[in-house]
Amino acid sequence: MDHRTARPAPAAPPAPPGRGRGALAPPAALLAAALLTTAAIVAVLLHHRPAPPPGAAPPARVLSRYETAAPGNTIDRDCGYSTPLPGHRGLWLFCDSTWKGAHPGLWLGATAATGTAARGRVPTDLTELPTPGSPHASTPADRPPQALLPTPPGLQLPGGAPCHIPGTAYSASWISGAAPLHRDGTVLLTYTDVCVHGLTITAQGYGIAAYRPASRTLQGPTRVFTVPGGLPFQLALGSPVLRDGHLYL
Repeated sequence: MDHRTARPAPAAPPAPPGRGRGALAPPAALLAAALLTTAAIVAVLLHHRPAPPPGAAPPARVLSRYETAAPGNTIDRDCGYSTPLPGHRGLWLFCDSTWKGAHPGLWLGATAATGTAARGRVPTDLTELPTPGSPHASTPADRPPQALLPTPPGLQLPGGAPCHIPGTAYSASWISGAAPLHRDGTVLLTYTDVCVHGLTITAQGYGIAAYRPASRTLQGPTRVFTVPGGLPFQLALGSPVLRDGHLYL
């Protein structure tokens, strides 16, 4: 028989700090968990982030595809009006325009362009529209501006001479406003016939036209008032407003 004295079993070594039940995780583990959670949230946000709206935030320059097609393509325009079209698109209307670059030129009168539209954004992808009834309606989307309204006849210089002196005087129809007319995209245009002689501009006519950009068709233009010596201010009306079946000018 073994009569050796029994000794108690050695005590278990103490648990290292932070390893016991209910202890907090070390800072490194907390940081790693936070980073993983943040990465997961960022991945979800990036995956579901909506596409940026078209155009540029204001202030910015209105641009057409002609201007972005090649370096050096620029367009200088007078005035500028816009009106909504079906399908989140917009119609832009301008007055005298000159352009440089691949196909330099000018048009003394109204031109038009269309593009995507977003509230509070400046369009940067407008397509210049061809002249209504033009046989070149299938021209490229990066074409330069083209005439929307014809040159008005019968305008006069002071004294009764025709308002046409190369380099000095010209006649033009300038857009004065636009408003949606039908759900098919037809737009009511108003315009003023002007004689430009040096720095003097004389309004001698006011008219309307119906324009449908989708089919490049124009009904009119139709003069409502015409005074060769100059319209009185009461007849120089502004942009159209359609409401409850009535037209306000």
